[in-house]
Amino acid sequence: MVAVAVVLLVLTDRWFLRPSSDEIVDADAALVFVGGDLERARAMLDLAGTGAVDHVVVVARGLGPSNTFGRFCEEGLRFDGELHCLESSGADTRREARRLAEYASDQGWEHVVVVTSSYHLRRATLLIERCFEGRVDQVAAVPDASAAVWFGQVLHEWGGILETSVRRGC
Repeated sequence: MVAVAVVLLVLTDRWFLRPSSDEIVDADAALVFVGGDLERARAMLDLAGTGAVDHVVVVARGLGPSNTFGRFCEEGLRFDGELHCLESSGADTRREARRLAEYASDQGWEHVVVVTSSYHLRRATLLIERCFEGRVDQVAAVPDASAAVWFGQVLHEWGGILETSVRRGC
């Protein structure tokens, strides 16, 4: 029982609390999962500012000026690349991953970067890898959140990982 608890703690730390980010040198696009408390927008802006990606793709339900990504889509994003704003029919990670991966494939891209909150990165990357045939790197956006918020997010993501393990495919 102790061994199982230790394994779960180690996986929680590596998958949700402190996942590793890849060093991005030259990727076709950043696929940004919309949500979080601005940490995803900050990570997206940091990555776009490095010139490591040519395209930034965001997908969300109801893009508009009332949210950060909606403002980027309406006002533009200043970087030496192109911003792509997609609408989604659903607000779940699997649908969002499928939409992002299909779009990346349709564009002929071979190397993408998943950008999302650190607690969400494992599941989002796993789903993109299932749906996209090219190279997938990842960038963790670390939220500034309370312990209670972290706890809730980690529990949610463990459920998502279990669901993703049972429900295979893209």
